[in-house]
Amino acid sequence: MTLSELIKGLLPLVRQALGEGRQVTVDFADPTVQLMVDAGRLSSCILNLAFNSRDAMGPTGALRISARTNSDSGFLELSVADDGKGMPADVVSRAFEPFFTTKGVGRGTGLGLATVYAFAQQSGGTASLESRLGIGTTVTLSLPIYSGQQTRTAAVVQRRSGRRVVVADDEQSLAEMVASWLIDMGIDARFATSPKAALEMIEIFEPDVLVSDANFGEEVDGIQLARLAVAIVPDLAVIFMTGYSEQMRNLQELGERTLAKPFSREDLYSALSPFVAHLDGDASVDQLGGGENSL
Repeated sequence: MTLSELIKGLLPLVRQALGEGRQVTVDFADPTVQLMVDAGRLSSCILNLAFNSRDAMGPTGALRISARTNSDSGFLELSVADDGKGMPADVVSRAFEPFFTTKGVGRGTGLGLATVYAFAQQSGGTASLESRLGIGTTVTLSLPIYSGQQTRTAAVVQRRSGRRVVVADDEQSLAEMVASWLIDMGIDARFATSPKAALEMIEIFEPDVLVSDANFGEEVDGIQLARLAVAIVPDLAVIFMTGYSEQMRNLQELGERTLAKPFSREDLYSALSPFVAHLDGDASVDQLGGGENSL
């Protein structure tokens, strides 16, 4: 699928996101260009940017989606520009930081632009933002172009085989218990009880595996956490824990690795073994999550 075809199919959703009274225009120098990226995640990024633009505009406004090839880098520069209120310099400098938001409580997680930046990095490119107060904001994604000679397998990151694991779960007792099991197996394990704490830990600790709850008790879910974590450590393996059968099914359909709560030490051992160096310790079948400790 070409970029122009993707945008054409996405335009009705972009117009719906902007709402009545706001206009969207598209300008592609080469409508036949194809990208080496995940089309679904690119679509989500563009919609994220459209929602941000809507919030920055008044009852009327204009959004422009444009693309051109940078002759120096050979990358495609995909820009989403609005004529909204713009941002001051101190906000621009922090705009891509996870959990940074200027919106009121309950109106934003601070992950929209961070997710866009993470997607661009994971795709082998980058993202930048320019903004002027009273003029508007432009977010530009620099993304690799598909030449017809590249293959997906060439872009696969070779995973390390170390022994570092971060466990993320909003129930501290459960996060501690999973981490203690891992330590018993001879793994260097740390735990965090919020997505923000997990990302800060991942940046310093650089783990080989993230074992994360799929459904935190906040606006951020495990998938968003995982995408941001992989932007920090590109060869990070992720295993999701969930006690909800529908969520388990959805994650598996996305090709994600999962552990169904409650699970045993043996289940945890089996899930981790492909991604860490040879494990020591006894993978006993004591249940994690029985009785008071149900996950």
